Amino acid sequence: MRQLKSSSIPLLLLFMAAFLSACESGTGDDDDDSSGDGLGDSVEHYFGNSVATGITADWAMTTPYLVRRTLFPTESRIVEELFNTQDGSSYVVEMDVDADANTFTLAFADGSYTGSGTLTGSAWAWTGWESTSTALDGSIVESTDTLTAQQLTVSKLGRDTSGAPEWSAEELFAVIDEAEWQQHFDALPEAPSE
Repeated sequence: MRQLKSSSIPLLLLFMAAFLSACESGTGDDDDDSSGDGLGDSVEHYFGNSVATGITADWAMTTPYLVRRTLFPTESRIVEELFNTQDGSSYVVEMDVDADANTFTLAFADGSYTGSGTLTGSAWAWTGWESTSTALDGSIVESTDTLTAQQLTVSKLGRDTSGAPEWSAEELFAVIDEAEWQQHFDALPEAPSE
């Protein structure tokens, strides 16, 4: 079995997790139950591409990602595992959700990014969110995300430490089932050494 481990890649790619923060397809019958009581844990699976483009420099990059999100409504917590299917690197993002306020905070397990955001829609069945995350060097990523039953779409803007736009990304991730996710996971290359 492949072990999940963090590794360093360009800061741009780390923000895949920021746009996947705090949504769930809705597993409870009571949409007004924002506390998460009565909702069971659930797992979501996604696969798609991040297409990033430089604003201050001429570059473009397409990176495929495999994502597993585990939602814990009774703990007001979401854990995301992200896998770069080109190089096998992986990242873990942990989110603390305040469902009553429709807000969340996020932190990468390796400490490289922290952030916060607001959610749109019914608690634990959110259909969109906006977030701002800050890297250790002070650069910022702004993300606007929309979720449907079929896909997650994301628009991101990266800013340098002075706040000037530096890069943008458009991302599209399809909802996939666990069997397809496992096939992609089993085919991942070995992650680079740290």
